[in-house]
Amino acid sequence: MSMKEFIHKVCWTNAARSFAELFVNLVVTAETQQVSTLWFLWYVKICGGTTRIYSTENGGQERKFVGGSGQISEKIMARLQDRVKLERPVVRLDQAGEVVIVETLNHEVYQSKFVISAIPPVLTTKIHFNPELPSLRNQLIHRLPMGSVIKCMVYYKEAFWRKMGYCGCLMIEDEDTPIGFTLDDTKPDGSAPAIIGYGLKSSGNSLSEKSSLNRKRKICEYYAKVMGTKEALHPVHYEEKDWCKEQYSGGCYTAYFPPGIMTQFGSVIREPVGKIYFAGTETATQWSGYMEGAIEAGERAARELYVIIWN
Repeated sequence: MSMKEFIHKVCWTNAARSFAELFVNLVVTAETQQVSTLWFLWYVKICGGTTRIYSTENGGQERKFVGGSGQISEKIMARLQDRVKLERPVVRLDQAGEVVIVETLNHEVYQSKFVISAIPPVLTTKIHFNPELPSLRNQLIHRLPMGSVIKCMVYYKEAFWRKMGYCGCLMIEDEDTPIGFTLDDTKPDGSAPAIIGYGLKSSGNSLSEKSSLNRKRKICEYYAKVMGTKEALHPVHYEEKDWCKEQYSGGCYTAYFPPGIMTQFGSVIREPVGKIYFAGTETATQWSGYMEGAIEAGERAARELYVIIWN
């Protein structure tokens, strides 16, 4: 059953259906007809429930890193030094022998006793495996699309919404709105006042059909309408990130399960294949789709290898 079917079955009013559809769109950046009910309910459950998953207080959207979360990778890379190889997409994994042979797009070859893959499942289709992946694993990775979203940052001279008593978190229910959900993205010291908006990029959404300039104008018009002030019409800067164009992520925020896939193929998402182990936020059992889930999955994959190596 899709979430669209489920919503129309259990929601008795148009207002309830509209909000439920928006909730699905925001949480997994996909349309309700694309998403499995079984998987979506599981996903929300392991992220603390319907309120906590998107709340700014004691929830999934509560905190940011001063200086950016990219510092985590940068600090790890500094400690590992030249062992970190950037801009080297893996195109071949050969585990037919005693070690795993890893070949990159620029024809560099590495050897390892084991491999941990922490990329979105669908990107595994870019890699040639020898021997071939088991049938269930191969079928699974072809059936887990990534979400579709554009993150839009609108900067202002001042955080006028705070003066109005607003927190900057908006949920916009309108058929033509380019943005469904926003957060205040002003720096902790109050500098660079900004609102970040999340726009679902789909065939039925006008956001995907507009140029960057038109998106900026449309977004500001809706902010002005929702907050009731013309100050929203006068940004000082605009940035956006279309995650659908990223060939090495495939979308954002995470992979989702269409109807029927979880029960048919989902059981193998965390199963090793020979010397290849799988991490990545999609394999997490808590906060899947979030950074917390990525960390949990990495620790779990490391424990699995630890047991193999020391036994």
